[in-house]
Amino acid sequence: MKRAQWAAAAAALAGTAGSTCAGVAFDAPEVHIVGLVSSSVRAADLDGDGWLDLASANRESHDVAVLRNSGKGLFLPPVSWPVAPRGGEPTPRTLVIADCDSDGRPDFVTANEGDHTISVLRNQGGMAFAAPLQFPVAERPTGMTAGDFDGDGRPDLAVTHRGTGTGPLVVLRNVDGPFGDWAGFVPAGSYAVGADSREVIGADLDGDGILDLVAVNRTSATLSLLLGIGDGTFQPIPAVPVGVQPRDVVAADLSGSGRLDLAVADFGSNTAWVLRNDGVDAFGRPVFAAPVGYPGHGSAPHSLTAADIDGDGASDLIMANVQNGGSVTVLMNWGDGTFVGSYLLPIGEGTSSSASVIAADVTGNGRPDIVTANARDVGSISLIRNRSTVTEPAGPDLDGSGSVDFADLLILIGNWGACLPSGGCTGDLNHDLVVDFADLVILLSFWG
Repeated sequence: MKRAQWAAAAAALAGTAGSTCAGVAFDAPEVHIVGLVSSSVRAADLDGDGWLDLASANRESHDVAVLRNSGKGLFLPPVSWPVAPRGGEPTPRTLVIADCDSDGRPDFVTANEGDHTISVLRNQGGMAFAAPLQFPVAERPTGMTAGDFDGDGRPDLAVTHRGTGTGPLVVLRNVDGPFGDWAGFVPAGSYAVGADSREVIGADLDGDGILDLVAVNRTSATLSLLLGIGDGTFQPIPAVPVGVQPRDVVAADLSGSGRLDLAVADFGSNTAWVLRNDGVDAFGRPVFAAPVGYPGHGSAPHSLTAADIDGDGASDLIMANVQNGGSVTVLMNWGDGTFVGSYLLPIGEGTSSSASVIAADVTGNGRPDIVTANARDVGSISLIRNRSTVTEPAGPDLDGSGSVDFADLLILIGNWGACLPSGGCTGDLNHDLVVDFADLVILLSFWG
């Protein structure tokens, strides 16, 4: 049976699952204290040893903290660098890692809501970072992304600004000084976007090889789309309505079409919205299907990323939830951009409010682990190791005979009841950790 047909039949029956089912498995979270009120986490090989290190922007300690990976996800105690040269309260909200000065080493860039600047901390090698350089932007910068917008091979920046107005998305160009030395970032354009714009990403939405921008507007409940021209300027096109209070967005080929779809974490409805990319219209503008919502089961999703958790070749969605103690929701993609079954994971004892989430293979086992920045009181990073073994989810054809028949029915009935904690979920077709009537309905819908 086609996976798309199975996903459609199972979608209405999907529910919250635990941490182990049908080969998808996660270890208990590890919590690392890194500062005060961690707001953004990123992974990069900062010291060139081949292992991904972790870095966190901390709003209340006004610094960037690094957990150095000594191998296989074993981390040394954190080391921190301030993001403002003279103290004060810059309040970094977002961290980006990019090679700003083209020396082959990844640098830190933070968007500082408190003093309306961005800070650049240049990587000096050997896990040392220079004193921060600060560049002014508009009031209350909140979201930021790096990308080569003008085609010169160097990362530029796009920054959104929080507030109730339509306001501004600022593009900063990466420039050299008069003698060829790196000079920093200068304003290159300002664009009106929706109200209370929170995050921004760069992605080639129309397939022309040039990065476009997508900004998430919480109060106006829209996505602002700006098409890249290639010279560092952008052409706004009509905004796309989505959700109630959208908070974050990610671009990934979720449907297997070869085009970048969009997924949105909706703070207001506890939902992940998926917008399928249907190609371009007669004017070359990307066209997105109406949003399709998938319940997140957590409370107030704040951050979103995409990664192939189970190794089946399809990008799954991972959301960080900020309320009710904080948690992570994993929504499983069945290959065509539909999501059936989910996992609600804790972020660790003594933590709360997971404000930022990434997926990165910090253990070197070939599977993306889940990492969150936790933004209440003492800031921390939680690492949830991925030990999944699934490469292809089992469908209603449980015996692999090529048809769904009486033999499959006997297998399902033989596994009736709750799944074992270590797995053993054959017949759990909707991934809710129990083989029951809902799974029987799915199987019978594919009979023959």
